Amino acid sequence: MQTTAARVDLHKIGQGSIMADANGGEYEARLRRVEKEHEDFRLDLRQLLTAQVIQKDQIDKLLAGLEKEAEERRLETERLREKDIILDRRVDDLVSAIGDLIRRIPPQNLIGSSAG
Repeated sequence: MQTTAARVDLHKIGQGSIMADANGGEYEARLRRVEKEHEDFRLDLRQLLTAQVIQKDQIDKLLAGLEKEAEERRLETERLREKDIILDRRVDDLVSAIGDLIRRIPPQNLIGSSAG
């Protein structure tokens, strides 16, 4: 398959020497070549459009999966945050209870006390 630059050159040639060709043989050959290139281009375009549709479908599926994963992560984070709040309350309650217990012990009974 020829490049776009080659197609442009054929187009320029078609406006010049092809039309002026007296025997028509060269004109017919070039015309067939241009028609073949045009058909090749149409096939390439069709393949590119098909690939684009397939790629878009794959991207949509990937995006849906990522959105689902993000929602699951958000819910998990929320659940862990709620557990963390509960755990913080329980630790606060435990520290408070230990503090109350220690305050009830007479100072002379505490280990390391110099009052004994």
